[in-house]
Amino acid sequence: MFKPEDLSEVAVSRSPQSETHQEAGPCKCQRRLVLVMLASGLLLFITVAGLLCAFFFFVYPKITEARIVREKYAAHLLAEHDVNRTIKWFNIAGLGSSYVGSGFRFENQELHSTKDGMYYVYAKLKVICSIVNKCNNSSTVKLELMRCTESTECARILNMEVKMPQDAESAFDQSSTLIYLGAKSWLRAKIDHPAHDSIILDYEHVYFGAFLIGS
Repeated sequence: MFKPEDLSEVAVSRSPQSETHQEAGPCKCQRRLVLVMLASGLLLFITVAGLLCAFFFFVYPKITEARIVREKYAAHLLAEHDVNRTIKWFNIAGLGSSYVGSGFRFENQELHSTKDGMYYVYAKLKVICSIVNKCNNSSTVKLELMRCTESTECARILNMEVKMPQDAESAFDQSSTLIYLGAKSWLRAKIDHPAHDSIILDYEHVYFGAFLIGS
């Protein structure tokens, strides 16, 4: 005959199994969560690695090539005066901000282009009053930039005029434009600076230059 004591034994004997099943559930969820996190991390790593490879193999070479071309076809010339007070343009490789890229030739005070294309051309003229209140009636200082070719005469492309305002310590003018330069064309800049003891050029801010935009 079945006795009540047997029920207690059965109940007691089944309790550890139910606890084991309850503990197994959270363990499986935790393992799945770890696997999902590992898979996500691996996918993120593969994505980042792919983007870096694409940048270094496809984008970076083009950026480097564009920078080399830009530096090659670029020039920036500063003004100076010699012992005879004659104003000239100069560049010294590796010294200061004046430079001429290998895509240009600078000779006889002329900047020659060696590649056909559209160029951004710019210039600036700045003067300083060295004696206060002594520059009001000074003459206008001019900077003229011209484009010259073998077949035609030089044509003016930029023109700057600076006249010292009353009681001012300095004054400047600057201009720029886009022009087409052929391989057999060049730029020539000229400064008209009437003699005046109180008006001097700010040579660090008297310049002209050009760089290639597209060919």
